[in-house]
Formats: sequence, C-alpha cells, structure tokens
Amino acid sequence: MKSTYLLSVILLLWAGLLQAQTATDSVAYFEVSFLQKGKQISPDEDHEVKLKKDDFVIVLTMNNPWKVSVNASFKSAYFKLAEEGAPLNDFICFRKGHGMAESPFNEARHLFVADTLKNFWFYSNAELHRFDSVEVVSNTVVRAHRTIKYFYMNDGTAYAPFMVREVPKGKLFLVFMMQNDKGELKREYVKVKF
Repeated sequence: MKSTYLLSVILLLWAGLLQAQTATDSVAYFEVSFLQKGKQISPDEDHEVKLKKDDFVIVLTMNNPWKVSVNASFKSAYFKLAEEGAPLNDFICFRKGHGMAESPFNEARHLFVADTLKNFWFYSNAELHRFDSVEVVSNTVVRAHRTIKYFYMNDGTAYAPFMVREVPKGKLFLVFMMQNDKGELKREYVKVKF
C-alpha cells in the first residue's frame, strides 16, 4: 500500500514537472516584452507600449534558434509593412549585408536606430551573446534582457549617441524578425510611445 502511494506521488510530481517543461517550451519562436522601473510591460492588441523617456529593457523570450534581427526607427515605414503582412523581401533592412556591428554582452547599453539597417541579437552560450543578462529557462528556451540607455542614430556619416530621456521623437518603431535560410519564421512589431 505504501509503495503504491509513493509511486502515485512520484508519477504526479513527474507529470507536473513535464507539464511545466512543456509550458516553457511552448514559446512560438520568440516573444517580446519590456521592463521599466521593475514593471513588465507587454505590447497591447495594437502592438503598442507606453514607456517613460527613461532607460528600459527589451526582453526576448526565445525558443531555439536564439537569434532575432531588429529594425529600430523613428519612421513608421517598416512597422507599417510588418502590420500589413508584407513579404520578407519587402524589408530592405533584413537583407544580408544590412546589419550593424555590435559588441557582445550589450556593454554600451544601446540600440542602433537606422531606417534601413538591423540590429542582430543572438544567444549562443553564456560566453557569446548580445544581451546584458540571459536566463536559461529550459533546454530550448532562453529569456534575454537588453537594457537600453542610449540610442545611436546614423546621421549619414557617423553614429551620434543620445540618452533615452533625450529622444527627439515621441515614437520608436521596432520590427523583430526571426528567420533562417529558408525565410521568415516569425515577426513582431511594436510601436513604443514615449
């Protein structure tokens, strides 16, 4: 009787752990959210978030592959294309050769803002990634944080940094794209209102 009871408890615990593991693995490629002043903020049904003109964190929960390209712009062109469901080929910024060189571990706490270029964020392992912190949620899922204190804008000749609180426009348009050699896997688009 005791062994049957013990076996039942073990099976229930194992089933619970399996269910919890399945829940963390159910991320469909990636999800985007934001943190500011300790508060988590998810995009609403209109793909918008409201943030203060202050440092914030972009949180990517990614299911393997752990790499996402991000276009950041103060112009809405790519946001509108993403919203309309335009094909990947319509996004010049996500073509090969349109990326910007970034340092590992997000040491500068920045986001490149450019109309036709992309940021390329990835997690390979604890020694090689472009986030300031990464939590390994499961064998296939990571939750990566990228703190944004500065924007770097291309003025045509060089990148000029400015702090988030100095943002010249009231909106930042972000388009996140996960792709492989065969094409697009998933896209998300977010309008950040300051």
